[in-house]
Amino acid sequence: MKKCTQLESIKRHLKRHKKITTWDAIVNYRITRLSEYIRVLRDDYDWSIQSIWTEKNNKRFVIYKLK
Repeated sequence: MKKCTQLESIKRHLKRHKKITTWDAIVNYRITRLSEYIRVLRDDYDWSIQSIWTEKNNKRFVIYKLK
């Protein structure tokens, strides 16, 4: 079985769930640099991904949503 790269894991997650947070990436894929993979998808693959700033329990974070 071929091992999935981190970028492929993020691509698969976005295709399946349409959104991802840094916490999702850490817990599910042990990826700590999600913003870099989002940049690659936007710049190199022309994916349309929206950054939605959210606040919950006085903590701010981004939800990346596939358009």
